[in-house]
This record gives sequence, C-alpha cells and structure tokens, in this order.
Amino acid sequence: MEKSLKTAERLAMPYEQGRAYDELGRHFPPDHPGRQAHVSYACEIFADIGASYELTHAQAAISR
Repeated sequence: MEKSLKTAERLAMPYEQGRAYDELGRHFPPDHPGRQAHVSYACEIFADIGASYELTHAQAAISR
C-alpha cells in the first residue's frame, strides 16, 4: 500500500492518494495514533477533491 501511495504522490493523483491513506490507516488497530492520522489525511484529500462518498466512508472509520 505504501508503494501505491508513493506512486500516487509522484504522479499527482489525489484520489488515489486519499484511497491509499485511507487503506493504510485502516490497517492499524483502532486505538493506534497512525490510524487517526492516515484516515484524517484521507478525509482532507477527499474533501478537497469533492469525493463525498469516500469522505463519508473515511469519516465513519475515524468514529469507530
């Protein structure tokens, strides 16, 4: 997944960056600070690009 993130960043593909951050975050246990950080960053990206479905999905992962 980190390879996907690096590639998306290099190619300036924000949707794919958001998806990669979201998936990376979800692999941490619920109480791990890395989960919150990665999924929150995914939320920022999704909000910036107007990906409302993905934003709602990521926000739900934060509240779990």
